[in-house]
Amino acid sequence: MLRTVGGQLKIRPISARYMHEKEIKHYERQIEIDPLFPQR
Repeated sequence: MLRTVGGQLKIRPISARYMHEKEIKHYERQIEIDPLFPQR
């Protein structure tokens, strides 16, 4: 799923269930800190 946050295009991860807002914010913070986060 694509969306725009702060003028940046973001891709939401595909998962088996819908992520709660708290999980989304945590995931996005990890991406900002370490862009390779989901690839590890």
